[in-house]
Amino acid sequence: MSTFADDWLSAREPADRRARDSGLVVRLAELVADRPSVGIVDIGAGTGSTARAIAGLLPGRQHWDLVDFDADHLRQAATSLASLADRDGEPLTVRTLTADLSGGLPASLIEGANILTCSAFLDLVGQDFVERFAATAAEQGLVVYAALNVDGRLACDPADAMDAAIFAAFNAHMRGDKGFGPALGAASTDATAEAFRAHGYVVATAPSDWVVDSGDSSLAARLLDGWVTAVSETGQIDAADLQTWEARRRDEISADGFRFLVGHMDLLAWPARPRNQLLI
Repeated sequence: MSTFADDWLSAREPADRRARDSGLVVRLAELVADRPSVGIVDIGAGTGSTARAIAGLLPGRQHWDLVDFDADHLRQAATSLASLADRDGEPLTVRTLTADLSGGLPASLIEGANILTCSAFLDLVGQDFVERFAATAAEQGLVVYAALNVDGRLACDPADAMDAAIFAAFNAHMRGDKGFGPALGAASTDATAEAFRAHGYVVATAPSDWVVDSGDSSLAARLLDGWVTAVSETGQIDAADLQTWEARRRDEISADGFRFLVGHMDLLAWPARPRNQLLI
């Protein structure tokens, strides 16, 4: 299973924080507002960006289990979250768990939890994973918050005649195997919503788009690197044409004359009735 470089996770975190839909986080807090303590399991946790983004907005004493394949990322997460507090100023309890989730989400990882979270994760997994993910979460009646899933919308301003073909190739690359079978990519939010609705969940979604402009030229350059690398691996675009397109985009970034949009969707899913009612 592949992992992401530390510097990429750091570069994208401010854009992720700006993009998250605040309304879904408010609704998430409302769903657990009657609990004096809340157990949260964050899968694909990386260096802890989800906890940093939402812990201060959630009520009650919080216990976070951060789950990731990369032990070094988790060590960084534990350090960065050591001083983090909940909405009431109480320190978080944080535990890190190194795990390979390519075979699915073990029920033992979420036993006793109230919330299951992930960010920029479900677009990397396959249909089978999402169906088992939903079934496992529903069995325990968890609220699920899955943010920043790509939805296939990519745009640049100024536009270029090559954009459509290049972004189609990038979206095709997103559907490649990332360690969980053929990835859902842009279809991940719809597939996840359908899987949870099949288990009697209410599902809400909202856009969480990145808008990257001259205020963040460093992220724009990293984003362009990723697009070009992925597209070149597909073989769908002539190398010379791709190089020409890349050069134009780099000139625009250098001149602060650009705006990139990367479409994402956030998803919140919760049982239509409390778990004890579902079992009657």
